[in-house]
Amino acid sequence: METHALKSIIDTWIYGIEDRLISTGIDENDPAFADLTAKEIEAVLMRVSGTNSGFAAALRTYYQANNKGDFTTGQAAVGWISGEQTVGRTFKARAGLKGVVTEGDALAFLNGLVHIIVQAGYAGLLVNFDEMEIALVFARPQRARGYINFRQYDRPQ
Repeated sequence: METHALKSIIDTWIYGIEDRLISTGIDENDPAFADLTAKEIEAVLMRVSGTNSGFAAALRTYYQANNKGDFTTGQAAVGWISGEQTVGRTFKARAGLKGVVTEGDALAFLNGLVHIIVQAGYAGLLVNFDEMEIALVFARPQRARGYINFRQYDRPQ
């Protein structure tokens, strides 16, 4: 079975936080270890939350669910982060989320994701736009919106 790439990145990010805490001498079996890890995660999520609070809420829910052994909720969090449209209301209510990632907040969402990717130890994220000619069949207003959105990806954030 293949591991979802996004889940792997998020897990690597969390493991990195845990490894940093262990390197300071904190025993991973210490009851305070989970609380300290959660505080470290919250410190990172505060920065991410400024760009997209939904992304931060989904990451927080992922960590909390996996810590409790609730892997269904954890998987739903990864699904929501990856843009799946079929994530249920139960997960959204638990995470305090409404709706899905839209084109209006996609760039902020992507910036939050890149921050987590870099925090996980990767160099960054490469985005490849394929089949851009499909946009030619869209109505003029849609093409104009798409062009504006596309130009935003070219700017360093």
